[in-house]
Amino acid sequence: VGLVLALLLALIGMLGPFFAGIITLDNSILQAGVLLQGVSAVAALALMLRLAWVVEDWRNDTYEVSDSEVVNVDKAPLGLSEARRSAGLGRIQNVELEIPSPIHLIFNFGNVRLQTAAESGDFQFVAVADPRGVAEEIQSRIERFRRREEEDAARRRSQELPDWFEMYNRLEAGKDLNGPGNRPAG
Repeated sequence: VGLVLALLLALIGMLGPFFAGIITLDNSILQAGVLLQGVSAVAALALMLRLAWVVEDWRNDTYEVSDSEVVNVDKAPLGLSEARRSAGLGRIQNVELEIPSPIHLIFNFGNVRLQTAAESGDFQFVAVADPRGVAEEIQSRIERFRRREEEDAARRRSQELPDWFEMYNRLEAGKDLNGPGNRPAG
């Protein structure tokens, strides 16, 4: 929304000097027309700078998905600030996809939202290219992460099994020593 508004205002600001020149055909209002052209030119420049800021701010914001976590890096233009949030893939509860308008559908842009159980809250990736592909990739990485976690847990349990059998055998051997005929005196 901010990008569309800035673009629209910049277009109006650029057309302002043109229309101010047409209005000032009469010499009596020439000075007012020059002033209007100057103000329109400054407004157009300011709006173009705002448009460049919005585009650069959007371009700087990134998301990174690894095999174990999702990282959202929110950078302001000119390196003024940077915020980094992350959440483990195991903390993501839901992946939502939103394509807000037909224009987004045509150009294959949309929003992807990750609902997490982490303290950092939900992650919102706005205006990403190929949002379906992004959501599918995140979902597949979550599934692979959970499968690895289950395999690791099964491996740990299988390594504990011999220890359990050894403990069982020791307890059984201790029962034989303290059997009915070999009760300790008490």
